[in-house]
Parts: sequence; C-alpha cells; structure tokens
Amino acid sequence: MATSCLLHVGYMKTASTYLQANVFSNPAGGFAVPLSGAGRAFLVEQIILSDGFSFHGETVRGKFEEAAQTVTDRGLIPVWSDEGLLGDPVARRYDAYSNAIRVKEALPDAHVLITIREQTAMALSMYVEYIHQAGLADLTQFIGTGNELLSFSPFLRSDFLMFDRAVKYYQSLFGEDRVLVLPQELLALDRAAYFQLLSDFTGKEIDLTSVSSKRVHKSMGATANQMRRIVNRLKTPRVLSSSPSTWEKGLEKGLRMIDRSIPSSIDNLVLRPITRQIEDRYRGQFVDSNRRLSEMTGLDLQQLGYE
Repeated sequence: MATSCLLHVGYMKTASTYLQANVFSNPAGGFAVPLSGAGRAFLVEQIILSDGFSFHGETVRGKFEEAAQTVTDRGLIPVWSDEGLLGDPVARRYDAYSNAIRVKEALPDAHVLITIREQTAMALSMYVEYIHQAGLADLTQFIGTGNELLSFSPFLRSDFLMFDRAVKYYQSLFGEDRVLVLPQELLALDRAAYFQLLSDFTGKEIDLTSVSSKRVHKSMGATANQMRRIVNRLKTPRVLSSSPSTWEKGLEKGLRMIDRSIPSSIDNLVLRPITRQIEDRYRGQFVDSNRRLSEMTGLDLQQLGYE
C-alpha cells in the first residue's frame, strides 16, 4: 500500500545516518526529504524543540503539508527522519512519549518506521557517540551499575533500551499495520530482505543498485576513542553552533591519523573490558522486552543475536 509520508523514528545508532544519506534522500528509490534536504532540521524545530505551550497541532500539520508538497508533486514519498524523536540519552533527554503525541498531531496519516539494534551493541555505540560529542564521563557513569540511589541515574537508562514500549505506543497511535520495525542486524545479514520489507511497507519498490552499501559516519577504534575522552577536557563547550574551531579540527585530524596507525590487536585489548562491562550490566534485563517485541512484530530477534 502506498503511503502519504514516511516517519522514521529510529533509535540512536541504528544506521539512521546511512538511511538518511542513501535511501531517504534518494529519488531513485521513490523517496525524498522535504525542504531541499532541510527536513530534519524542520522536524527538530517543530516537534522536538517545541516547549509544548506554543505547539498547535493543526497549525503544525499545515506547515508539514506545505513543506512536503514539492515532494509529493514529483510522485515521491516525503520522509521525515530524526532519531532524536525517541529521546537522546547523550543529552539526558527522555521525551519519546511527548514527541510521539506531537508527531501524531502533525502527521496523522504517516507510516512509521522504527529502527532498532541489539542492546549491548547499541549501548557501546552510544558511548562512543557520547565521547565524540565531547563527553567526559567514564563508562560506569554513562551506563550505571543498576544500584543507583533513587533520583540518580546514568546517562543511558536501561528502560530506554526496552524497545517494545515505544513500538507498542506508536502502534496504538497509528495502527499496527502502519508501524514497521527493522533491526540493524538484518541490514547487515540480508540487505535484500531488509529493503524488501521497507518496499512492501511503503509501496515503493527500492532498486538496490541505486542504494550504496558504503558505511556512513564510521567511528574511530577503541584506543583512539579513549584518547579522545581525555582530550575532550581541553575543548570549549559549543551551544549555539556545532562548528569546531580550527585547532579542534586539527586535533580531530591528529586523532584520526593515530587511529589508523593502531593495530587491531591493541584495539581489541582496549575494547574487551568495555564490552564485558556492558554485557555484565545488562545481562538478562531485556529478555522479556525482546520477547514481547518479537511477538508484536513477528521478527525472530533471537536469531539476530538479541537476548
């Protein structure tokens, strides 16, 4: 069935950047981002950054329809995508529920794509992203121990990784047939099956030859990443702009050069205790959530490596 628009509310570090760059902005696949590619910024401004007091569903709905008109006139599906819709633990922002209510008012007829990733791998990737964004905390401060005092919590709360909750709520808002869940692991394991599910869901046949398989936003290795956390103490926090200073650009270039020179055997030694700590922290916590999600979606998550 064809859809009026696609809303992607993928969790952080679930190949969102890859999809945004190679699929959602690819007219050959039947999709396009409204506002000449500035749709993500528009979505963030209208939904995520709204203080709630000034949000008016009918007005915002009209803005979205107007912004998408040039895309629909070309026979393409407009795609609104930002992983921040499900919250941003790196910024200690847990607003998935309120964002879901707003997007339902703004895009009532949307088809919703939710992308997920096995929890321990996702936690590791999010910690790397946290350091990339000038974070200073160590891994324990980021993921916690599970024994924190009441009202104290780590950056990444474990309930954020219970994906069934958000999926169930979006199903209640948009209908079960209008919500598709795609695990990142399926993209790596069977690319054709991944995109066939997306094609069936949107009614647009995606030509795999038009979609690049090249990775986007590749992270540095574990050793260089730990070095980055130390160097972050020298950086000036940026609030009004994401543009790094000249010396920060040089520092980044230096870290990339060091990263390329570090043997994989060294990186594996540094990564091993980090991975073990994450696995120990979350062992057994997501079994029930993953089982519920499998039942809701028909996905065999256990076969894809989920606990």
